[in-house]
Amino acid sequence: MFIRDPADSPQASRRLLRKLFQLTATETEVALLMMDGLTLDEAADKLGVMKNTVRAHLRGLFAKTGATRQALLVKTLLNSVASLA
Repeated sequence: MFIRDPADSPQASRRLLRKLFQLTATETEVALLMMDGLTLDEAADKLGVMKNTVRAHLRGLFAKTGATRQALLVKTLLNSVASLA
Protein backbone atom coordinates (compact mmCIF):
# COMPACT_ATOMS: atom_id res chain seq x y z
CA MET A 1 0.00 0.00 0.00
CA PHE A 2 1.22 3.47 -0.87
CA ILE A 3 -0.05 6.53 0.93
CA ARG A 4 0.61 9.86 -0.67
CA ASP A 5 -0.94 13.31 -0.58
CA PRO A 6 -3.08 13.48 -3.75
CA ALA A 7 -2.56 17.25 -3.87
CA ASP A 8 1.18 16.59 -4.16
CA SER A 9 1.21 15.29 -7.73
CA PRO A 10 4.61 14.12 -9.01
CA GLN A 11 4.53 16.57 -11.94
CA ALA A 12 7.91 18.00 -10.93
CA SER A 13 9.31 14.49 -11.29
CA ARG A 14 8.51 14.25 -15.00
CA ARG A 15 12.02 15.22 -16.10
CA LEU A 16 13.62 12.91 -13.54
CA LEU A 17 11.55 9.92 -14.65
CA ARG A 18 12.33 10.47 -18.33
CA LYS A 19 16.04 10.76 -17.69
CA LEU A 20 16.33 7.98 -15.12
CA PHE A 21 14.51 5.31 -17.14
CA GLN A 22 14.96 6.65 -20.70
CA LEU A 23 11.18 6.96 -21.14
CA THR A 24 9.31 8.45 -24.06
CA ALA A 25 7.04 11.41 -23.39
CA THR A 26 3.93 9.20 -23.46
CA GLU A 27 5.48 6.51 -21.27
CA THR A 28 6.27 9.26 -18.78
CA GLU A 29 2.66 10.46 -18.81
CA VAL A 30 1.38 6.91 -18.30
CA ALA A 31 3.89 6.41 -15.47
CA LEU A 32 2.72 9.60 -13.73
CA LEU A 33 -0.91 8.57 -14.06
CA MET A 34 -0.11 5.15 -12.59
CA MET A 35 1.77 6.86 -9.76
CA ASP A 36 -1.35 8.98 -9.15
CA GLY A 37 -3.33 5.75 -8.71
CA LEU A 38 -5.34 5.80 -11.93
CA THR A 39 -6.53 2.56 -13.51
CA LEU A 40 -5.76 1.68 -17.13
CA ASP A 41 -9.27 2.77 -18.14
CA GLU A 42 -8.90 6.08 -16.30
CA ALA A 43 -5.46 6.67 -17.81
CA ALA A 44 -6.81 5.94 -21.30
CA ASP A 45 -9.66 8.40 -20.77
CA LYS A 46 -7.30 11.06 -19.43
CA LEU A 47 -4.91 10.64 -22.38
CA GLY A 48 -7.71 10.31 -24.95
CA VAL A 49 -6.49 6.94 -26.22
CA MET A 50 -7.66 3.35 -26.20
CA LYS A 51 -6.97 1.07 -23.24
CA ASN A 52 -4.81 -1.14 -25.46
CA THR A 53 -2.60 1.87 -26.25
CA VAL A 54 -2.03 2.42 -22.54
CA ARG A 55 -1.24 -1.30 -22.19
CA ALA A 56 1.38 -0.99 -24.94
CA HIS A 57 3.03 1.92 -23.13
CA LEU A 58 2.82 -0.04 -19.89
CA ARG A 59 4.75 -2.89 -21.53
CA GLY A 60 7.43 -0.38 -22.50
CA LEU A 61 7.54 0.84 -18.90
CA PHE A 62 7.92 -2.73 -17.66
CA ALA A 63 10.79 -3.36 -20.07
CA LYS A 64 12.61 -0.15 -19.15
CA THR A 65 12.16 -0.42 -15.37
CA GLY A 66 12.47 -4.19 -14.96
CA ALA A 67 9.06 -4.32 -13.27
CA THR A 68 6.87 -7.35 -13.89
CA ARG A 69 3.60 -6.12 -12.38
CA GLN A 70 1.84 -2.79 -12.19
CA ALA A 71 2.18 -2.59 -8.39
CA LEU A 72 5.93 -3.21 -8.64
CA LEU A 73 6.17 -0.57 -11.37
CA VAL A 74 4.50 2.05 -9.18
CA LYS A 75 6.68 1.10 -6.22
CA THR A 76 9.82 1.33 -8.35
CA LEU A 77 8.83 4.70 -9.79
CA LEU A 78 7.82 6.21 -6.47
CA ASN A 79 10.96 5.00 -4.74
CA SER A 80 13.26 6.18 -7.50
CA VAL A 81 11.81 9.67 -7.73
CA ALA A 82 11.49 10.08 -3.97
CA SER A 83 15.15 9.25 -3.50
CA LEU A 84 16.19 11.83 -6.09
CA ALA A 85 13.80 14.64 -5.19
